[in-house]
Amino acid sequence: MLIPHRFPAYISWERLAAIQQRLADNRAIAEAFGAPREGPSLLVGLLVCGRCGRRLLAAYGGKANHLRYTCMRATIDYGVPGCLSLAGAFLERFVAAQVMQVLQPASLELSMAAEQTLRAEREQLETHWHQRLERAHYNAQRAARQYEAVEPDNRLVARELERHWEEALRHEQQLQEEYARFRRERPLELTAPEREAILCLGDFRESLYWLITLPSHAL
Repeated sequence: MLIPHRFPAYISWERLAAIQQRLADNRAIAEAFGAPREGPSLLVGLLVCGRCGRRLLAAYGGKANHLRYTCMRATIDYGVPGCLSLAGAFLERFVAAQVMQVLQPASLELSMAAEQTLRAEREQLETHWHQRLERAHYNAQRAARQYEAVEPDNRLVARELERHWEEALRHEQQLQEEYARFRRERPLELTAPEREAILCLGDFRESLYWLITLPSHAL
């Protein structure tokens, strides 16, 4: 008898149960969904016959490799005529449209979340740049004060402090130029192409619908 949670395990008990359920669903029997197989059919393993309750089979035929869902289990098992056969393209387009309608709020939420994330990243980078600029400006001012405070007779120290001051000024100027280039390349406000890319990321309904309803011979 298997006793749950008795010893430490590689995976949780819930994960084990989910794996066993998936293995059971993948069995090639009439009562299970069946494992995914070749072909672009969307609803294979999910449809059942309204007459006999058996699962419909996906079949492809003709030069265009058209998809049809058929109830042929009785024919396969007992040699009697099947219950029904229907075109799969229309049915899958209908189901895909319903799924996309349900996913529409999530699509909008995804777009908003992506835009908020980009804005937060831009603001964080902007804060980082301001801190670097403030630090460079402070170092330049401190170097200037040190140079001005040195005794004029102490020429050796004065030359060294003047060199430090010039280096601090050059570093501050270089940082300001890099920041200006950063602002040109990555402005704080999102550009029109970036907004369009976010909308394309969130509004994936059309591309997914096209992929689902693409004729099987085109894949």
